[in-house]
Amino acid sequence: MPSGAKGAGSALGLGAWRERVGAAFMRFEIEAPPRGRFIGRLAQVALGPLRLYDFTASAHAARRHPDSAQANDTGAILAVTQVEGACCYTDATTALTLGPGDVLFVRPGRRFDMNFPHDMRLRVVAMPAPLLAHGPLGHGRCAGIVARAGTGTTAIGQALLDGVYAQAARLSGIEQGRMARLVVDMFELLAGVALAHTGSGGNGTRAAQLTRVLAFVREQLADPDLDARTVASALGISPRYVRELLHAHGTNFRRLVLEQRLDRCREDLLDPLQRHRPVSDIAFGWGFNSAAHFTRVFRARYGLPPMSLRQRHASATASAGAA
Repeated sequence: MPSGAKGAGSALGLGAWRERVGAAFMRFEIEAPPRGRFIGRLAQVALGPLRLYDFTASAHAARRHPDSAQANDTGAILAVTQVEGACCYTDATTALTLGPGDVLFVRPGRRFDMNFPHDMRLRVVAMPAPLLAHGPLGHGRCAGIVARAGTGTTAIGQALLDGVYAQAARLSGIEQGRMARLVVDMFELLAGVALAHTGSGGNGTRAAQLTRVLAFVREQLADPDLDARTVASALGISPRYVRELLHAHGTNFRRLVLEQRLDRCREDLLDPLQRHRPVSDIAFGWGFNSAAHFTRVFRARYGLPPMSLRQRHASATASAGAA
């Protein structure tokens, strides 16, 4: 269980388990076999904008209906890791079985069933949609996709999650924010690898290529000369195809790069560890080549010039620390 997590030691019967899951996580219809005693436990801890849950329970079945969706979860993506036991997952288009170490990506706003024939343990990370807008998990494109255990990426990912679940409650606010970004990047990597290994049909190929494009853009944001031709040349596809993939993703190349650069600049501006870095240094470090242009587009996106946003955040942090 996560260190310092809420409810880590509470053993609950079936009725109390339903209530606990519904109040702390989201509502499900939950049924257990008529024979045998049911015991469930739920621990939870925050990691910046992420919510981490650790479930252990006896055999049971859980059903999620769209009409039971809560307002605060319909835009989220869940990364569900089977730690112990097995799970039979079904939705409108997918039927699969999870074993220890497998990671399933789920949109809670859709209907799905999860059947656990034996004692189980799950770890679930709830990731808000805005954190995923520019990656392979954006817009729920990876819902129902599984990253299988036994690969190098999943093994490294599980090692990271072990540490995060154990230590999240001990991290400072700054550390939690940075670690949350690392966890999201890790899940996007797992989702991208899983997509690349899905069927070789047109949709699977396009999804895999989009994942490669988005990953390359994120890695090369600091290059001021980054453009569609650079991406196309690196990935062995045409610039036109790059533009088609991004159009289907709901964006275009210029907007994608601009928004990601602005988001990264904002993160650095609000980072107390970088408070002595000049604004222009941060902007140039993420690929902008004009301080005036950066200030203009930053204000248009966030409503304040970069320096004003940094000063406001510093004042709010100081006030909160003094309270």
